[in-house]
Amino acid sequence: MAARVADIDVILQEKEDDIPCCPHVNQIDHSDITMKVKIQQKDTVCICILIVKVNFYTTVLLITGPALLFVKYGGDEDSQKRFYACSAFRDRKECNFFQWEDEKMTDIKRKNREEVNKSMQPKFTHHEFRERTFCETCGLFLLKEERKWHKGQGHNLKASITEEMCQKPSKLFLPLENNKTYAQYLFAESAVKFTLKVLNDLDISHVLCVGAPRIHESIMESNKMKTLLLDLDHRYFCRYNMFNHHFFDGGKSEDVFKKFVKETGKSNVAMVIDPPFGGMVEALAASINSIITTWRQESNTRITECLPEFSMLDYKVDYDNHGLFRGDTKKYGSPVRIFTNVSPEHIILPEVEGYWFCKLCRRYSAKENVHCQMCDSCTSK
Repeated sequence: MAARVADIDVILQEKEDDIPCCPHVNQIDHSDITMKVKIQQKDTVCICILIVKVNFYTTVLLITGPALLFVKYGGDEDSQKRFYACSAFRDRKECNFFQWEDEKMTDIKRKNREEVNKSMQPKFTHHEFRERTFCETCGLFLLKEERKWHKGQGHNLKASITEEMCQKPSKLFLPLENNKTYAQYLFAESAVKFTLKVLNDLDISHVLCVGAPRIHESIMESNKMKTLLLDLDHRYFCRYNMFNHHFFDGGKSEDVFKKFVKETGKSNVAMVIDPPFGGMVEALAASINSIITTWRQESNTRITECLPEFSMLDYKVDYDNHGLFRGDTKKYGSPVRIFTNVSPEHIILPEVEGYWFCKLCRRYSAKENVHCQMCDSCTSK
C-alpha cells in the first residue's frame, strides 16, 4: 500500500504535536470513533470532522455505493451534527449527496438520486463495442458506425489496437487524474518490477490487486501467479470501492471475488493496494479487514493481521503520470513509500539503486540514510 511520506502522521501519528489541539476531541467517546479525519481552526471556532464507526447509509445508493456517516463538531461543545456524504469523492461537483442523519429519505429524493446516478453511468457498455477502434475519451471500443459520431464530438480515437495494448489497458486508457475523485496515477515500470520481484521471492501464488492495474497486468503477462483486479474505474472488469467495501454490477463483481478467494486454498496469497492520495485511511482499513474476513470465511488460508502491524519500507515508488511523485523531479527521489505487513528483513531492495542492508536494523535502507545509535534505526535526519 503506497502512501505519501507527508501523510505518515495521519497513518501512524508520528508527531502528536503536529495535530492541532481541539477541545472536543477529549470529550468524545473514542470507542465510538474510528479515527480523526480532519481538524480545522478558523479564528476562534474549531470544526472537527470525524467518521463515526464506519456506518453505511444503504437506503439509497450513490454512484460510488453506500454513503459514509460523518459527525461535525462546531464552536459550541453541544453543537454536533451527523450527516451522510459520499465515501470516495471529496469534490461535491462529482457527487453532491448530503443528508443529515435524522433527515427522512422521501420517494422524491430517492427518485432524484436514481436519476443522478443514471446520468453519471457510462453511456455505453463493453458488450456493445467489440472492434479495434478505441475512444480514449469514453474508454470504449467502437463499432464502425459509431466512429463518425465520436469523432464529430471531438473525442480522441485510437486505431490499430494490438493484442499487447489490449493486455495492458492501463496504457490504453487515459488516466482519471482528478485528485478529488479517482486520482488515478500509475506505477512506473521500476516500481512494477520491484513489486513482482518481492512477490516472487515470497513464493506468492495468488495476488489480489486493489486499485493497482499495472501490477495486475504484469502478473497476467508473466503467467507465474494468478491475479484479480478490483477497481472503482468502470472501464475495468470488477468494479469495487475500496472506501466502503462496495461491489458493483448487482453482485457479479463480488461473486468473481469470492470465486477467486476460494481458488486460493492453502496457497500463499498477497494483496497489493494503491489507494488515492489523501484518501480516508480509517475507511480503507475497514475495507481491508472486510476483505480479510471474507478470505478467512471462504478459504482456510491464514492471513497475517492487518494494519496495526504495517511498517514502512524505504523503497521509493515512482509514478509515470504524476508531476511530483517521480525520481527525476525530487532531489531525494519520490516521497511515496510502501507499507506492508511482511517483515522488512524479507524484502530485498535493489542495491544498484543505492539501497543497502543494515545489519543492525536487519533491513534495507535508502542510500542517504545513516544508522543512528541513539534511535537504533536508520534515519534520514
